Amino acid sequence: MGGTTFVSDSFAVVMLATAAYCLARLVAARRWKRPMHNDINVGHVAMGIAMAGMLDLSLRTLPAVVWEAVFAALTAWFAIRIGTFVSRNGLWGWDDDHMHHVSHFATHLVMGGAMLFMFLAQPAPAGAAGLGSVMGGMSAATAGGGGAALAYLFVFVLLVSAVWHADGLSRFGPVALSVPVSGSGTISVMGDTCPERRWLAPRLEAGSHIAMCVTMGYMLILLR
Repeated sequence: MGGTTFVSDSFAVVMLATAAYCLARLVAARRWKRPMHNDINVGHVAMGIAMAGMLDLSLRTLPAVVWEAVFAALTAWFAIRIGTFVSRNGLWGWDDDHMHHVSHFATHLVMGGAMLFMFLAQPAPAGAAGLGSVMGGMSAATAGGGGAALAYLFVFVLLVSAVWHADGLSRFGPVALSVPVSGSGTISVMGDTCPERRWLAPRLEAGSHIAMCVTMGYMLILLR
């Protein structure tokens, strides 16, 4: 597929970097006793490594059948997480840290399903190298039975999630806060919008999620 090699290789590098960062988050959060969703970061590590291997076949790690089992399990897990979350917090509630809504788990359910969809659709590699041959085979495999429509549905949900997270980045930035000072009114200082929350690097977490959504959307668009 002409013209995709540089773009695909760039996305592969971004996915490996994102997977490495999410793995580091798991270690750091445990060491520093900071809250975060471990399952989501484990999912990001798996998705990053798997997508890098699909974008550049030289980066392939596990056999496709193993990845299929991994993402089937992740998809089922996030379905359970949604049910548990709703039973505890309601459909419109927030988690204990007031950081995430049920849509956060629903998006990762979609991401797990999209990864499973891509692995099931691709043919077994036969010495081919690069995204072009893999995606070409996937395109043929998904031409019928509504496969293309499902791929675009995944893309829509992923891009909406990416935009939503990008729009929400400002929630975690420093803002000017008015602090009362005895005898002199107030002064303005820079503070966190949510100082009581000790969520580990929320803006970087959102950035990782955006990178995952955009890369997955790019791959799914090539299924058309």
